[in-house]
Amino acid sequence: MIKQSTAELLQKAKQGDTHSFTALVNSYISSVRAIAHAYRFPEKEDLVQEGLIGFIKAVRTFDPNKQVPFKSYVNLCVSSQINSYLKKCRTQKRKADMECLPLDMLDSLDGFSDPSAEDIYINMESSKNLNEQIESLLSGFEQEALKLYLSGHTYSEMAIILNVAPKAVDNALQRIRRKLKTAAAVNYPH
Repeated sequence: MIKQSTAELLQKAKQGDTHSFTALVNSYISSVRAIAHAYRFPEKEDLVQEGLIGFIKAVRTFDPNKQVPFKSYVNLCVSSQINSYLKKCRTQKRKADMECLPLDMLDSLDGFSDPSAEDIYINMESSKNLNEQIESLLSGFEQEALKLYLSGHTYSEMAIILNVAPKAVDNALQRIRRKLKTAAAVNYPH
């Protein structure tokens, strides 16, 4: 089977080809999960679902003539959808749901607003820099393990895919956590 480019998959997905759409989802699910997991919110899977809605909107509305990379557009749509969801969580209509959250979580939801063009650009650059830093910090094996982990695979599934023992997967994820925590402490001191 010949691997199709993102542009080809997008075109076919817009025409209703479910196989192309599924291939796009599989290519971008780890990005959606990573964006969702970056938020301080107790129900991460709710954010992943909202992120997938943003992804669907990105597929439907992407215009290749605007010279914006699809990945950047996806990140923007996913983040925007999640932010909209968090804003809805604060409304009176959802107040009963929000009362279940710890007070410190409610405080963290205050101040959400639609990002400005400058904020979007800064976030895109920060995301690019973060990806470059992660690639430089992690070995190839650790990068693969991280991708699988962010895609929602269990340790056992990851071990099978990577052809290693589950303990090797656990060790790799522990190293990743240490490396990322150390890098965060150096780059973003409190």
